[in-house]
Amino acid sequence: MDQLCSAMLSCIESSSSYQFNTSSLAQSSSLLAALLSHSQHSISSQAVNFWNTTFANASTLDYPDQLRYDTDGFSNEAQIHGSPCGSPEGYIT
Repeated sequence: MDQLCSAMLSCIESSSSYQFNTSSLAQSSSLLAALLSHSQHSISSQAVNFWNTTFANASTLDYPDQLRYDTDGFSNEAQIHGSPCGSPEGYIT
């Protein structure tokens, strides 16, 4: 599962045609929500790293409801930037 997650996120991140904006966030929100809240630390960490190097750099984003969650449900202790949790930055606990 770890390798699949890593390969998938790397492929998306390295795609020159993929724009990390509101539209692509809406398309990938189900995947991101599942990965960010995954119980396996290595998977949620990969998702946090992906977020921080992609969507966190967007100037503006409209967050889908699926990504408007409380960080208490996260299984990771990494910091997520540009958090959809209502504050500019949130901690995944």
